[in-house]
Amino acid sequence: MRVEPGILLGGVGMILVTGATGHIGNVLVNKLMHMGEDLRLLLPPGESVAPLNGIKAEIVVCDIRDGEAVMRAVEGCDTVFHLAGIVRISKKNDTLLEEVNIGGTQNMVEACLHHRVGRLIYISSIHAIEEPQNGSAITERLSTVANAKAGGYANSKARATRIVQEGIARGLDAVILFPSGVIGPFDYKLSEIGALIKRFIKGSKNRIAFYFDGAYDFVDVRDVCDALVLAWKMGRRGEGYIVSGEKASIKEIYTHLLSIRGARKKLVRVPLPLVKLAGVFVHIYSLVFRKKPVFTRYAVEVLRSNASISSAKARNELGYRARPVSDSLRDSVAWFDGDRKQHRTVRKARKKTKRQ
Repeated sequence: MRVEPGILLGGVGMILVTGATGHIGNVLVNKLMHMGEDLRLLLPPGESVAPLNGIKAEIVVCDIRDGEAVMRAVEGCDTVFHLAGIVRISKKNDTLLEEVNIGGTQNMVEACLHHRVGRLIYISSIHAIEEPQNGSAITERLSTVANAKAGGYANSKARATRIVQEGIARGLDAVILFPSGVIGPFDYKLSEIGALIKRFIKGSKNRIAFYFDGAYDFVDVRDVCDALVLAWKMGRRGEGYIVSGEKASIKEIYTHLLSIRGARKKLVRVPLPLVKLAGVFVHIYSLVFRKKPVFTRYAVEVLRSNASISSAKARNELGYRARPVSDSLRDSVAWFDGDRKQHRTVRKARKKTKRQ
C-alpha cells in the first residue's frame, strides 16, 4: 500500500511527526500512540506505509520541500517532531540532500513560527557537531559547523541545525537532539548498520568474516525515541542534547552476533589500506550498475573517526538512559528473523495462489 497525494486535516492540539516511516519515526509514532496522543503524520507522495501497520493517525501527504503544503500541515498542531531527512553514506552533496534536509527544515521552522507551535523537537545528527582534533569527547559545547572533511549529509544536518537555532532566536520553542549511530529492531528501510547485521545473518553459514579496525558509538532506536519524548516534556528551550549509547568495534559487533546465533566463524582482519582501496572499486561498481554501495570510503572514515561521545547532559537533565549494544543486536536479530519468516510466508502464499 502506498499513500497518494491529498491533504486530510482536522483536529486540534495534535502532534505532527515527519519522517514517520523511518527507523526512528515508526518507533516514535508507535510509542506516542500508546501514550494516547493524537497524531498527524506527514508523508511524502508515494511513500510506503508498511512501517505504520496498526498505527492510528491522521495522514497528511505532502512534499516537505513545498513550503505552502508544510504550512497547511502544521496548522492546529501543538507539537512537531521533525525527523524527515535524507541519509547518505557518501561525501556527495547532492541537490535532493540540500532540498530535503536544509530546505525542508527551513519550511518546518517557518510553519512552526507562523502557527506558534508549542514545541518543535528536531532530530539532527552527531555528525553535525564538530569533531575535536585531539580525540577528546564530543559534547554539545562544540560548534555545529561540520568540518571540511565531513560528508554532504553531515554538512546538511549542520546547516539545518543552524536554521533551527536561528528560529529559536526568533522566538521558536525548540529542542535539538544529536543521536549517534542508530541501531535496533523495526528497521524497515534497512539502515547501514541494519544492512550489516542482515548480511551477517544471511551469511551465518560462511566460515570466514572480514573486518577492519573501526568502531563507533551506537544507540538503540528505542532509547532515541525515549529521549525524544523526554526532550518534549523536560528539555530546556533552545538546548541541544547528545543521545549516544555504547562504543563498539566491528569485531565486537560480529562477536556479539556470533554469540547470539551460537555460531562459529573465523574473523579475519583486513588492513585499512586494502579496505580503502576496495571502497574505490565498490563506488565504481555502484555507479556502473546503479546499485546502492555496500560501504564507501566515507563510511570507513566514520568508523575510524572519534567515537568518544558524551550524553552526560541528556542523562543529567532529562534522565536519559541507554541500553547495551548487545541487547540492541539481540533484538535486531530477532526482528530480522521474524521479518524473514513473514516474507517467506508471503512468498508461499503467492506461489499457492498462482497454482490455484
